[in-house]
Parts: sequence; structure tokens; C-alpha cells
Amino acid sequence: MVSIIHTDAALWFDVPGFSDHGYAVANPSDDKGTLNPTIWDLVDLAGTNLFAMMHREDTLLQVPPSFNTVVDIHKLYQRVAHIINAAAVPHNEPELRTVHTTIGHQSFKLYPCPFFLVRNAYMRRWAGLILTAISDMIQHTENAKAMEITENFRRHIGPIFRRVYNDMAIRLFNKTREEVQAPEFTLTDADFQAYNPSAWHTDTEMVDTVPVIRTRFTEDELKPLREGIAIADLPDTVRPWPHHVPELHGEPVPTPPGSGTEIRAGLPVN
Repeated sequence: MVSIIHTDAALWFDVPGFSDHGYAVANPSDDKGTLNPTIWDLVDLAGTNLFAMMHREDTLLQVPPSFNTVVDIHKLYQRVAHIINAAAVPHNEPELRTVHTTIGHQSFKLYPCPFFLVRNAYMRRWAGLILTAISDMIQHTENAKAMEITENFRRHIGPIFRRVYNDMAIRLFNKTREEVQAPEFTLTDADFQAYNPSAWHTDTEMVDTVPVIRTRFTEDELKPLREGIAIADLPDTVRPWPHHVPELHGEPVPTPPGSGTEIRAGLPVN
């Protein structure tokens, strides 16, 4: 993978077979691995869950996501928050140190998933935040720490996942800003049992034209992506999504994928 990319945003997985489908990976900058097993676990947890969610039928439509997806966003947030809060060492407490040994370096893996051409605005927005969180975790200072994450990591990464959760609660459960900003706020069983976005969305928001669906990636076709790709093994064609930004750096502007009527894995195909 090229080491200098003129963007901090998620990158286009411009690889034959996936180029026209708007697949994305988190932006690792020039960082490829970590000494910190907790950060590695969190990057993998977020990446694998995002990969699964972005290959669902929900990405095909512009209507609010299904109950399955909102429950999984809820569970992912709770898992990530629990791990970070439990592992983060306060500044006024000693960190674990070893005397003779250290934990070995681990290479991060990325899980390319549909993003740039996904029609569902809710899922695209949440995916963008999660890809940002993954990028920040990969590039975080505490990857040089072999034994601990600290309050710094929790303060930098936790709010990004919290923003995903709060956005879902406000837009799909009709919660107020004041409610979601309460430190102990969480959606309850009663909230999920009452999930009904049609109660406060307009009729227009609840209706969409059915896209033409002819083929979708099979489980076997997705297997190389589902197993993850080490950052060091990413092809040099991984690059920014085509738009005006490259022009600012005097670079040729790559031709964006053509729009078409066929849908594959939720994305247009030529």
C-alpha cells in the first residue's frame, strides 16, 4: 500500500471485482500494526461487525433500517464502550509494566465493506463514523503501549462510537438531545419493543423505489474480505474516493465508477 495518501478520510477499495461497488476501508495512514492487544481487539471488533452490517439488505433502501440492524448497533456500542471503560487506566493510577519481556507486534486487519454508494443514509452515516473510529484507533499514540490503554484513548475514541449511538437514538427512537447526553443514557427493552420509525417519519421517508436486484456477492466471493486484509498487504490501488480533493494536490482525478441499474450487495453495477 502507498504510504502517502492525501486524505484522512476512508479510502476507496479500488480493486478489480469491487471497484464499481464503492467499497471502503479505514484510513491507516502509514501505520500498520500495534503492540497493544486491546486496541487490536477493538479494531477487529468494529471492523468485523461493520463488514457484516454493511452487507445487509438494509443498504439497498433509503427507508429506516430494520430492527435487526438497530439492535446490532446498540450491542456494538455497548460492547465497545464496556471494553474501553473497563480497560482504560486513569492517569492517577500506575500502569502495568513488565521487566524482561513484552507483547509482540500484531498487524491490523481491515475489512472492506460497501460505503460510498450505499443508498441508506442512516447506515452510510454510521459507517462513516465507525470507519473514522477505526482509523483513529489504528493511528493512536497508545499503539506503542504493550500492556495498557489509558484515559486518553477512552477520551479520544469513546465519543465517536457514542455519536453513532446517540444519532440512532435521536433519529430512529425520537429521543431528545438532552436525553441522549445524560451520562447513563441507554436504550431500554421498552424502547426496542416500541421501535416504529413510521410514527414520526414522513410518508415520503418510509417509501422507496425497489432497486433492480440481479446478482449479489456470494459468501465464497466475500470470504477474502471477511477474513480481513493486513494493512501491509493492501494493494497500491487503494486510494481516495474520486472527487475534487486530488485536484488540490495536482494529482490526476481517477474516473469514478459509472452508475448503472444493476444492484450487487446493495450497490450499483455497470
